[in-house]
Amino acid sequence: MRVEEVDQTDIRESQAVLERGTLEPVYYLVGVQAYWALSWIEGVRRRILGPEHCQDGFLRVDEGTVVWADVASFLQTPSLFSEGRVALIRDTATWKTKEADVKAWLGHQHLAHTCLILWDKKASPNLTKLLGAHRVIDLVPIKGLAFTRFVEATAKARDVHLGRGGAEYLTQVLESNEFQVEHELDKLRLYDGARTWTPRDLTEVVLPLSGTAFWQLSDAVVRRQRELALASLEELLAAGHDPLPLLVTIARQLIQLIHALEALNQGIPARVFAEQEGIRDFVATRIYQAAKVWSLHELNQALDFITRVDLAMKSGRGDPENWLMALVGLILPSV
Repeated sequence: MRVEEVDQTDIRESQAVLERGTLEPVYYLVGVQAYWALSWIEGVRRRILGPEHCQDGFLRVDEGTVVWADVASFLQTPSLFSEGRVALIRDTATWKTKEADVKAWLGHQHLAHTCLILWDKKASPNLTKLLGAHRVIDLVPIKGLAFTRFVEATAKARDVHLGRGGAEYLTQVLESNEFQVEHELDKLRLYDGARTWTPRDLTEVVLPLSGTAFWQLSDAVVRRQRELALASLEELLAAGHDPLPLLVTIARQLIQLIHALEALNQGIPARVFAEQEGIRDFVATRIYQAAKVWSLHELNQALDFITRVDLAMKSGRGDPENWLMALVGLILPSV
């Protein structure tokens, strides 16, 4: 299945197959589009293992520590899958016996509630030939009209109202990054859930986070660097940026910190956290490391403060810039 050849209806139909159709015992994902890969994998997990809290049968092989002989032995032991299991194996370039091992696994098709998922950046011709096209998911970027449809569907699912040209604008500025679409739509919903967003509105709220001052602000917040955060915030306000989108940006960073802390507590590696959040490895590593100096109580308390400041800004009580400066000073006490 080539993602680029289907529209959003077809993608939803493919997810429906995971819920009601007959699953193959093995699938081969090829490509670097983590959004669609993770979406597919999660669909398999839900189908076989049930809700998230019942997914103890999910096994992920970390290529950084894997011993391929152990993987081969694992696949040749059907009893390990008797109670249901989903196994994900990443980046198999150094797995010299993978075709033979996977062929042996195909002999266990009688096993119920099991699925082996392989995910490589580039396809192995021999493995592709062995499995057949119906078991290969080709993860290629979706662009143009297909991506615009994805933006529209995602906005609808989040109850974010995009006016004429809004989805096209996001398609243009977000560079086919599905994760960033979700992040920006979540920010729009936090900013004003009732507004219908025009392209002109979006230019004021979809912030250029790659800019130096924006990066310094978000990085300083997650790393609890109070003076740098206040200085970066003052620079952005002096440049004429509206306080409310900046408040939303800080809120999103704190939410990502919560996700990072949850990943730490669950033993999820930083690289996997980066994939789940759809952010670059460098940024994810900094957030992941910074989460170690926060507690869940502190983060939830900071989000509560943000909610109160958001209400004060929108109700016209006090100066928004003063509220924002005071908030940063409050959630990032000097050390």
